[in-house]
Amino acid sequence: LYQGHYLNSVKGEYHLEKKEFPEGTLFIATAQPLANVAAYLLEPESDDGLLVWNFFDRYVVSQWRRELQTYPVYRLLKPVNLVKESIE
Repeated sequence: LYQGHYLNSVKGEYHLEKKEFPEGTLFIATAQPLANVAAYLLEPESDDGLLVWNFFDRYVVSQWRRELQTYPVYRLLKPVNLVKESIE
């Protein structure tokens, strides 16, 4: 227990897959000034990212689900055309 949190860590593997994302899915572009911060926070193996600090617990911790879950963050490896709208 550290600062009121049980610090999470994960083990797993990366794999390629084709995925369709539902309307309302958030996309974080890396062509912006704080892209490195976003990538650091979302990386599952980051030592101080959102997974460690319990942000994704309801998605990945077995207490909330019976079966193991996929980490709910995806990385695009190739540029794609996305229909997107800015969030202000």
